[in-house]
Amino acid sequence: MTDVRYKVALIMVFTMLLLSTALTIREVLSLKAIYEYVTVKGVVVDAYNRYLAGVEVKVLNQYGGIVTITNTSSDGTFLIVLHTGNYFLEFIKRGYEYKKVSLNLPGTSREVNLGKIELRDGIYLMLDLNNISIEEFKSANIKLIINNISPFEEVCTLSVTGSNNITTYFKYENIKVSSIEVPSMESRTVYLIIEPIGVKEGTYELHIMLNYSVGVISDNLSIVVEKPNEKVINVEHPIVRGVPGDIISTWITISNPFDVDVSFMINIDVPDVNWAYDILDQNGKTINSITLSPNEKTKIKLRLYVPTNIHDGTYRVVLRVSAFEYPINYSKEILIIVRHGNPIIRMTINTPFLKGYPGSTVKYRMILENVGDAEGLVSINVTGLPKDFSYQIKDLSGNVVSKILIGAGEVGTYLIEVQIPPDVEPTTLLMKVVAICLNNTYEKEIGLSVLGKYEMKYVTENYFIKINAGSTGAFSLTVKNTGYNTLTDVKVNIVDYPSDFNISVVPDRVNEINPGDSATFSIYIDVPPDVDSGDYYVVISVSSSQLSIDKRAIHVEVFQTSHALYYALGILSTVIVILIVVYKLFGRR
Repeated sequence: MTDVRYKVALIMVFTMLLLSTALTIREVLSLKAIYEYVTVKGVVVDAYNRYLAGVEVKVLNQYGGIVTITNTSSDGTFLIVLHTGNYFLEFIKRGYEYKKVSLNLPGTSREVNLGKIELRDGIYLMLDLNNISIEEFKSANIKLIINNISPFEEVCTLSVTGSNNITTYFKYENIKVSSIEVPSMESRTVYLIIEPIGVKEGTYELHIMLNYSVGVISDNLSIVVEKPNEKVINVEHPIVRGVPGDIISTWITISNPFDVDVSFMINIDVPDVNWAYDILDQNGKTINSITLSPNEKTKIKLRLYVPTNIHDGTYRVVLRVSAFEYPINYSKEILIIVRHGNPIIRMTINTPFLKGYPGSTVKYRMILENVGDAEGLVSINVTGLPKDFSYQIKDLSGNVVSKILIGAGEVGTYLIEVQIPPDVEPTTLLMKVVAICLNNTYEKEIGLSVLGKYEMKYVTENYFIKINAGSTGAFSLTVKNTGYNTLTDVKVNIVDYPSDFNISVVPDRVNEINPGDSATFSIYIDVPPDVDSGDYYVVISVSSSQLSIDKRAIHVEVFQTSHALYYALGILSTVIVILIVVYKLFGRR
């Protein structure tokens, strides 16, 4: 028994010692981490590891309230004593990026060193291209994006250095600028316009400079200027045939493929002084220069007078185009083949008789063949057309021609387009196609049958009307001439209607309706007072001297008026009174 008590006592003593040791260790550990204030320090540098002085360091609590503000010293360092807790540090300096870092101070140490805090440049520049090829007299746009990551608005001044021969300028929202304001935390897109006008082929280096509050940003752009590969002159017929004493013409297209206005001077080199020429614009006016806007083109006509005493052969004429302001020179050679001989023309019209409606165009297919031993200039005319008819001669490309040059042995197909007036009456016409070459005349007879087309449609869509009994309703009916010919003696016909209704139409007829015009009739429907309420129908049709159109039914809904109702009630009351009197006098017997 004594041994058991002794063992229990030992166990209790050992337990007490363990509990005492655990409490002592816990107290020591808790005392180790208690610091009420902590010193926070660090150094602020730029992207090039240079110390930044004067950076505002703003301390905010977790709710955004300002705790304290300090500034970095000349060596970029800062030191702040803060109570334990959670904070945000903001680093602010004009010309540099805005940075915000979180800070947790649990109080486990007396000092926290944040080390180096880097602030990048507040403005940075991005180019979408650093190398570009441009044709001389063309222009190019280079997109520049200016980003402001600083907490302040920045005024950025733009410039370009390098080759003075290349014209450059900046545009923002299509307006020329040399500087631009970029708000905080925003970007602006600017375009650098490059115009190598009058610059020789080669490679040029440009330096794009951007000045802002704390420095300069630069970027390089390499430009390769190439020779223009554009067509300025296009001759419609570079090889032309003629006979001595002939007048030869060809159309020439002059284009301005460049990005600047260009004034072109036009000169012609002819074989010798016996040749003469004219340069005409599209209005037939003599010119020797033209001014074209960028990407504009125009046609001019070169008219050459072949000498009468010339020998057979091939002669060269050179068209030269040069710019007044710029070193632009282009030339094109035209070959003139002169041959003595006689052209003999054969003319065929595949379908000499055609039909057409008024307002349409009919096309005769004409084939010209020169079976002679010399080329011939053929004039085409159509005779026998009435006054209001017109015609045009066109090639298969749709170009209108008045004279056709056909070489010996050549065959050409052309279209004779005859315009039929829209208001012509049906008729049959006989005409002649006359081809004249030198002193020879060739004729072919053609015919045209003008078909009549009469057409009329209702314009009115709603055929419903409400009318009180004992009154007159007016229904408006409109018709339109949708044909090609004039309609005459147009009238509304009453086909069917209730026998006790009275129907009239104003006007009773219209003398004529021209193509595309309309006419309106008023149909008066007289409803008698004793007619029952209900639905009735009036059937009509419209006709002219030339045609009739389908019938329409006008739905007439009739209502009894209050006067008629009162009249009926009065009669009913009188009958009732009479019956009562009769009953009293004779009913009891």
